[in-house]
Amino acid sequence: TNKAAESMRERIAQMLPDNRSRYIRMGTFHSVFSRILRENAEKIGFTDSFTIYEPSDCKNLLKTIVRELNLPDEKYKPNVLSSRISYAKNCLVTPGAYLANSTCAAEDRQAQIPEFGNIYNIYCQRCKRNGAMDFDDLLLQTDVLARYQEQFQYILVDEYQDTNYAQYTIIRRLSQTHSKVCVVGDDDQSIYSWRGAVVSNILDFGNKINAETRLARWLNVNAGLRCQVYAVTDKVYNFLEQRAAVSFGCYNVYGRKIRCTPKSRSHPTTATDSG
Repeated sequence: TNKAAESMRERIAQMLPDNRSRYIRMGTFHSVFSRILRENAEKIGFTDSFTIYEPSDCKNLLKTIVRELNLPDEKYKPNVLSSRISYAKNCLVTPGAYLANSTCAAEDRQAQIPEFGNIYNIYCQRCKRNGAMDFDDLLLQTDVLARYQEQFQYILVDEYQDTNYAQYTIIRRLSQTHSKVCVVGDDDQSIYSWRGAVVSNILDFGNKINAETRLARWLNVNAGLRCQVYAVTDKVYNFLEQRAAVSFGCYNVYGRKIRCTPKSRSHPTTATDSG
């Protein structure tokens, strides 16, 4: 979040003397690359004063397009369209590539929104005509130039388990010159696949990023939870198909046994600490 990024920026400023923190590009993916895009806006047909649409702006534009195309708004809902466009952009799929993909067309027909590809195309055209980008454009439109590959000598990414394909691609391209990348994350906390996060980005980090040193240090001791709770949590996580092979431990003494409470089919069994 912007709040967390600002907190990190303040801590870095305290650590570095002579106001040297101003030379570090630090922030969320979107804030860092919005600045880079403004520096190079003319190269992609925008001015450096381009507007960044809020989600409400995007949905209002989509409503207008659906109305102009005389499509049923009960099927072409702004939330659905916006989410689908966001997912396509996070996968670096442009409108042209989307329209040319027969699989995408088949999925749209199955979802009863066969005109989605056309809507996506018109949406992007309108945004550019209006001198605007949405948040996903801040990654889709970023073309990593050689000077940024030279500038980013060291790269640190936090919460890496939540990165999507576009973010991974940018980091891989940025690091091609110096190959010095450090990422921090927890694959067990990857919960954003529904909006494009790819957990294999962190699980296969050593193979995906061309880094000189591939050293993983697993922080596998929990100091907060009771050992009994942590043991059950670890057993549940072991059912995940995509997960790093790590053994966990804890410092706290074992508490009382975990009590399992059967629920209905719509509310699965839950486990609670009886202590």
